[in-house]
Amino acid sequence: MTSSKTGGGSSSLRGRARNAWNHPARHVVQNLAMGVAPLRSLARHFHQTGAMDDPDVVVDRAGRVVEAARIGGVAIPDAQLVELGPGHTLGLAVSLLLVGASRVDAVDTVRYAAPEPDPRAFAELFRRCSEEGLVDADNAADPEAALRHAVARLSYRLVDGRGSWPFPEGSKDIVYSFSVLEHVRDLRGVLDESRRVLRPGGLSIHTIDLRDHYNLGPGEDWLSFLSFEDRQWDRMTSRRFAWCNRMRAPELRALFAEFFELVDFTEQTADLPAGFDRRRLASRFRGFERDELSVAGVSVVARQRT
Repeated sequence: MTSSKTGGGSSSLRGRARNAWNHPARHVVQNLAMGVAPLRSLARHFHQTGAMDDPDVVVDRAGRVVEAARIGGVAIPDAQLVELGPGHTLGLAVSLLLVGASRVDAVDTVRYAAPEPDPRAFAELFRRCSEEGLVDADNAADPEAALRHAVARLSYRLVDGRGSWPFPEGSKDIVYSFSVLEHVRDLRGVLDESRRVLRPGGLSIHTIDLRDHYNLGPGEDWLSFLSFEDRQWDRMTSRRFAWCNRMRAPELRALFAEFFELVDFTEQTADLPAGFDRRRLASRFRGFERDELSVAGVSVVARQRT
């Protein structure tokens, strides 16, 4: 009996602590703290992005880009690519250069990766790419030379998220990203800029995570962020690194179709969180059906119209 009561008390204490941690007021305070430069710098140091140099994740993503390009009718060898938001790792760009891309320009709004990566840091990635058949014949014989040549064809630069990219009109074959577009404030502007730099028939390839990035653990409410009106959401998260625009799948489909010819729009669904209650949704999201709200991610292949 004593043990049972103690366990119940501990559980209740954990529940209260969890509720306090998830309270909007805590998010508002943390958001305000990100306006202090030293705290923002510290948060950036611990913030995880992209594939975080995990070779297995990088190789999987490279294979997905290659397959999406095949579906869209564009071959990676000799292609000019733009990667949006590489985060901490440039390994995906290096992998696609090993496949045979002629150049990859990686652009981000915040610098996470080293501006001049060391080719030797990608030795394990080369091995995994070779195992998965992602290294073309010209690169297979001499890994060190192949990696040096790949890094020499890689550019990494910062851009203004609200401005144009430093590429000529119609100069690129593919623009791609993974778990980036859900964080973009002006997605219309990004798609318009993608359309500008893509040649006719070029591809816009993206995987977009539609879940609440502050509640991604097992059993957590991955739709929690839909309960806040836009002004409250911005008060809670506007300066934080995992801010999400909260766009839903139908909105994304319509926006991509406005700018491009849709080749593939695949939705990944998940069970609605336990206790989901439509009445708790902010007004912006109440018009979506349950099956639309259950879409946790989308993969897009869109073609520049000729």
